[in-house]
Amino acid sequence: MEDQALQGGISNQLYLGQTSPREWLIVKEERRRLFWLIYCLDRHLALSFNAAVNFPEGTFCVAAPLPEEIWQNLETINLNSIPAPQIGPPTRITGYGFFEYFLPLATVLGHITDFHHIQNHPLLGDTINHAAIHRIETLLSQHEQDLADLKEQLDNPLPTQHVDLFNPTLTYAHSPPASIDTKKPLVIAYSTHMIHVFYILLHGKWDPISMIEDKDDWITSDSFQACASHALSATAAVNQILSLDPELTFMPYLFGIYLLQGSFILLLFVDRMPELGFNKSVEEVCETIIRAHEVSVVTLDTTFQVC
Repeated sequence: MEDQALQGGISNQLYLGQTSPREWLIVKEERRRLFWLIYCLDRHLALSFNAAVNFPEGTFCVAAPLPEEIWQNLETINLNSIPAPQIGPPTRITGYGFFEYFLPLATVLGHITDFHHIQNHPLLGDTINHAAIHRIETLLSQHEQDLADLKEQLDNPLPTQHVDLFNPTLTYAHSPPASIDTKKPLVIAYSTHMIHVFYILLHGKWDPISMIEDKDDWITSDSFQACASHALSATAAVNQILSLDPELTFMPYLFGIYLLQGSFILLLFVDRMPELGFNKSVEEVCETIIRAHEVSVVTLDTTFQVC
């Protein structure tokens, strides 16, 4: 798929039957958003079914979605205020819209999925080195910083200079809103959990049976230590999510697989508990995860799967 006519501005494009540049711009943005939605679902389903992605990076040329604030006002906004399109998915978490936080995360998930399958390749698996892991960790660290910045802005809202979308030459100061949008803390909490799960997927085993059998003594490796640390952090994020969204209704059809993947490492903790002795912290972590799974099962209506 290619995104055509990115050069020359709106006025030089063909409108394909549309009556105005604005209508053509809306059509283009709708097409882009549909593609990126399919892209996100492709990465999500690849993880769910332990399969390769269907739209590998480099096989498409599509501009990133417009910022959510612009998209919501696209029918009336001054067209000259719209930024130039950027090819490819966004590399930073920039806001609370689906494409502003989930799309950058889905992009990293795709990289991790590719890395996982190359590792299992009979010929190329041994060629993977630490450079690939380091590059993915760099992306994850950047997203962690992005979320920290969003949380800082949320916790300490300050009067800012606001650009008038209808007349970008005008700016004015406005005070922070009296009440915080309840969606914003949820986006931060859910995204934080996903990032910790991505670390687990990057360093860990995707097969819980192989993990528990531990035939290669993986439990003594640095990768296990990284997975264990992020499993505890993911559980802390789950606890935060349950306090903000007790019924897990924010993303019920997406959250389950990340909750499950972040929980596998805890099975290893429980399996080793008879040998190592009772651990109160492990018990509390497992109770949190079990409660989250119970809520997730109740919240997600699966009757559509029954023929």
